[in-house]
Amino acid sequence: MSKAAPNIRIWLCSILLSVAMVCSLQAQDIGKELPEVFTFIFKGEPIEHALQQLVQSTEMDLIYDPAIITDHTVYETAKNETAESVLRMILKDSGLDFFQLSSGTYVLTKSPNKYVLRGNLTGRVIDQKTGEPLSGANITLADAGGGASTGGTGFFSIPQLKKGPHAVTITYVGYKPVRDTVWVPLGQTDPQEFSLVAEPVLVEPLVVSGIQKRLAASHVFSQEVDQQQLNSSSAFGAADAIKGLNAVSGISFSLPLADFNIQGGNAGDHQLRLDGVPIYNPVSMGRLLGAFSPYAIKNITIKKAGFEAPAGSQLSGIIDVKQDIGNTSENNFLLQANPLNINSRFDHSFKIKNGPKINFMLAARGNIWRWYQQPELEQTLGNWDRLDPVLTNHIFQSDSADTFFRAQDNSYDINYYDLHAAARIKHNDFHQTLITGYRGTNKLKTNLFSENTAALADVASSFSPGLFYSIDRYNWTNTLGKVEHQWLVNSRLDASLSGYITHHSLDHNYSITNDIAAGVGELSNFNAVRQKLEQDAIESLRTGDENALLESSVQLTLNYSAAKNYQLQGGLSGQFLDYRFQLSDLFYNAVQADNNSFLVSGYVQNLLLLSHKTSLSVGSRLTFIPSRDLVFAEPRLSLKHDEPETPIGYLSFQLSGGIYRQFINQFDVSNVGPSSLVPSIRFRVPADYTTTVPKAYHIAGDALWEPAENWEIRLEGYYKWIPSRLALNYRNLSQFPAFSEASALSNQRQFITQSQGYAFGSGFSFQKLIPSFNMMLKGDYQLNIARQRIPSRFDGDYQPLPSNQPHNVNVGIDWNIVPRLTLLMNWQGIWGRSWGFRKAYYDYLSIRENGSFGEFTFDDPGSDRLPAFTQLNAGISYKQPVKNSEIRIRLDAFNLLNRENVLNWWLSPFRNDEGTISFERRERTLTGFIPSLSVKFSY
Repeated sequence: MSKAAPNIRIWLCSILLSVAMVCSLQAQDIGKELPEVFTFIFKGEPIEHALQQLVQSTEMDLIYDPAIITDHTVYETAKNETAESVLRMILKDSGLDFFQLSSGTYVLTKSPNKYVLRGNLTGRVIDQKTGEPLSGANITLADAGGGASTGGTGFFSIPQLKKGPHAVTITYVGYKPVRDTVWVPLGQTDPQEFSLVAEPVLVEPLVVSGIQKRLAASHVFSQEVDQQQLNSSSAFGAADAIKGLNAVSGISFSLPLADFNIQGGNAGDHQLRLDGVPIYNPVSMGRLLGAFSPYAIKNITIKKAGFEAPAGSQLSGIIDVKQDIGNTSENNFLLQANPLNINSRFDHSFKIKNGPKINFMLAARGNIWRWYQQPELEQTLGNWDRLDPVLTNHIFQSDSADTFFRAQDNSYDINYYDLHAAARIKHNDFHQTLITGYRGTNKLKTNLFSENTAALADVASSFSPGLFYSIDRYNWTNTLGKVEHQWLVNSRLDASLSGYITHHSLDHNYSITNDIAAGVGELSNFNAVRQKLEQDAIESLRTGDENALLESSVQLTLNYSAAKNYQLQGGLSGQFLDYRFQLSDLFYNAVQADNNSFLVSGYVQNLLLLSHKTSLSVGSRLTFIPSRDLVFAEPRLSLKHDEPETPIGYLSFQLSGGIYRQFINQFDVSNVGPSSLVPSIRFRVPADYTTTVPKAYHIAGDALWEPAENWEIRLEGYYKWIPSRLALNYRNLSQFPAFSEASALSNQRQFITQSQGYAFGSGFSFQKLIPSFNMMLKGDYQLNIARQRIPSRFDGDYQPLPSNQPHNVNVGIDWNIVPRLTLLMNWQGIWGRSWGFRKAYYDYLSIRENGSFGEFTFDDPGSDRLPAFTQLNAGISYKQPVKNSEIRIRLDAFNLLNRENVLNWWLSPFRNDEGTISFERRERTLTGFIPSLSVKFSY
């Protein structure tokens, strides 16, 4: 026998003994029943209902006196818990307790030691003057026991507070903080309405941008300048709310247009909304002015890099423009005139007997070009409205030095108007309906009669055209209507249900002809030649560019206060898009698309107050496109911390980021017309099934520092990676139908290509109020670097975006000299602009087989850097009360130093001494000194 045998026997005996012991223990437990477990979910159930559910489901023997039951609400989740454990959860924070009799019966009783009376604080924050709800106002408890922020309807709720008085602070950017003591009743909701008074500002409308302080610490403005509210003006003297954004950090305008971009984005990477409704191509006067009457606008909110899920889906940002609905019980009227247009506004309020109170506002803006042509604007248009010789040769497929054009006659017809309407039906303090509407048109017509002086002077070139006539026509329209119903559902929930329709259309026609094409060589009368050329150009307007987009939507938003330190926001919307797009100029390949699209989107946003100083926002958007059968997710996160009392003052920091998509895209087709005033034809279409949906990643940091009561310093930084952005394929667009048999392009993949890019930057801004002088000093510096790579262009290299302005500085002084007199001065400098030539040069000439023009080529736009742009503007405003009315006179001086800033370059061909064609670079400059006078009357 082996020596290992005894060991094996011992090992087997040990195993058998262990099994026997386990079986013995199991046998002893037979007959002992395991306690039964249950699962409950209570979502805001009254405690009495929760107890009834418990008794019915568990058959618990429970008795109590109904008089001791409070109005406590139960928010608990019990999973696989015993009946007694569930009872403890139901009674938590209710002021009740229980004990068990020897018979097993449970008896409820009051808890004298732990009983805490509780209630809910619910309310609304509004503007004291207008009655408008303030979205994003912060409500904090003085004892740091919780807080909330108002939703889009101005409602807030802080549940489960101890009965009795509570000190609260309400803060909102541009308004004086309010500190108040409110009484929270036992188990009830007594809605409170808080009215905030707007802080005095020198420039209206109020622009909300970047991080805002949540805890009250200081006042940025003083009351000494309360009555000096002025409108920002454009370079031609018209008040312009959109161009007033020029001084906002992170916003860069394309000189001299009203087109702008946000933090290194393309012009089409952001969306502008009026009362939450998208407005496509919101410009006037051929894109020199922004749309909207400035006197119809209440405020503008800018969502920059890292914006949260409720804002929407865009690659770069969101601009929310809100119309102003007056809250006065009296009739008010305003009339304002300047060298470009007339603005008017009318407010009225009335109350229906035993019914709601109604406020409505009507505002209008219309141009006065037919009666008065501002000389500076007319001169500017005349300087720009010239046939470009290189583009003209490109259009007629020729290369000639015999092209030097001189304008013999040009005329312009500018016509635009904006109509605003808004009404608020106030059923009660916590239940109202808003109705808003807008209609805007923008028409521009130019006629240009030119002669080619080089061809007319050269007998050898008698077969070359000598006389040219071009016509350019634009017609933009925007229309919207919206109805929104807002109400407070209960002490924790407020809701908003809205629907809107918005329509945008563009029609563009361009035509150019010459004496040879029109067959006018035999005519000797100059006027007869001109009329013949004009008639031939008009007959050539059979083709044109069109874009129409009809968008309708229904939206539901909910804001729910789950706990003192936790809010849940959610929204659901459906969008129907019907669009038409057509390019049919003689100078483009024909493109035509006519389709519709449907999108369903929703978002969830969790707002957690981690402490009275720190808040966390976590959310995501989901968008479903039925035609693709795909769902696109956009998760986002934001963390904010406030330090109201530090040795160096008030500090606030925010870090945010996420994924951003764009489902409706804007494309700018560079205008190949050699005399076009508008640089591009802009159209908007949803991404179809042949293209990718653009995507961007954001990370952004913001900081606010108030070292003293009258100081405000802001810092911001961002980085964006855009792995997918759509761009035009100019090579496919430039196949001239007159010389090829190419068919019309219909799928977006045929004329749109994919690109990728990145952008990063930082911003520094400050405001310093000097109360003793009633003076505000302000300034900002922006660094924005934005690059994009299109594989089929510029050798596949990264190039700056055409709109990129790497360095931008603004410095200003607003001085209330005496109570009725205010002086404003502003200096702006821009450095690092590239794409120095007209954009059409890079888009059309660079793709030619012979893309060089003497020493000039257009395959590296980043190397063509323009000189610095600097400009000093000044304005002075005086107001004179007249009984119950007021007259305000304002004088502006733009480009006070009369600096000739370069807008871009163009090439002029000539024949050198050797007889070969050479090219000379020439400058296209911006307007010089412009004075402007405007008058505003209101009562």
